[in-house]
Amino acid sequence: MKTRNIGKEQIAKLFVTMPAKGQRLPEIPGIKISVKEIPTGITLDHDQVYAYWEDSGLKGSELLHIDGHSDMCWANAKEEIQSYPYWKELDIASFIVPAVHYGIVSSVYWLNPHSKEKRLQDMGCIGKNGRLSLDTYLEKTSMLGREVLPYRIQLTRFKDDIANTREGKIVRKLNLNKDKPFILDIDIDAFCCHKLVHNMPAGYDGVKGYVGRLDETMEFLEKLKRKPELITITYSAGQEYNPSSYSSYSHRVSEWCPKEHRKNVMERTINGLKEIY
Repeated sequence: MKTRNIGKEQIAKLFVTMPAKGQRLPEIPGIKISVKEIPTGITLDHDQVYAYWEDSGLKGSELLHIDGHSDMCWANAKEEIQSYPYWKELDIASFIVPAVHYGIVSSVYWLNPHSKEKRLQDMGCIGKNGRLSLDTYLEKTSMLGREVLPYRIQLTRFKDDIANTREGKIVRKLNLNKDKPFILDIDIDAFCCHKLVHNMPAGYDGVKGYVGRLDETMEFLEKLKRKPELITITYSAGQEYNPSSYSSYSHRVSEWCPKEHRKNVMERTINGLKEIY
């Protein structure tokens, strides 16, 4: 993956209008940069980071997902003949589960800087080693009584209760396996979010105090003393996509980090990472 240092012009290019109907969407969305020689992908919306994970060639990685939301819902499986890049089939809440299913990720931790009680959760791993299970299965789908493709990828432990997609085991520290690749994934709504934040009460103000949450997270990462093999960062900009090209959900057209703050939050995030690594 070729990378370059980030610049304001490159960030600005992200916020152009998406291709009109009939035009070809990019194979790899967003922009590729380098944070102290670490390959880094910056995207408008979170499902697009899957393209960078897949393109990296990493297998069995440990994922630290820093976000105001767990993003561990079901996803459509790949079709036998995929006519377009698989990331276009995904949604902003459903890109982690397929990464587990297809072997990119084997372990997931979720850090939600907004929450004090459930700030760091161990969401599980593949196999049995005392942690929650991330084993997946393919669920058949039907329409009018007939089986249809593609199948859905589900986490086995969430089979009967989809609400539990945001529940893991609360832990005090992160225990990364030094023998496995490490992917650091950040949604800037983890710091500044003006909509629903998981595990927070109604009326919670997810914008106020965002600088403090960002600084605390950078301190957390610095204490890990572990450099990731890949970083992905998303704006959660909620750009309007072409529904004829891939799935269109209502929350796609609504930014999660407010426009007036997202530039500052992104720049602070990247600068913080550069200081650490």
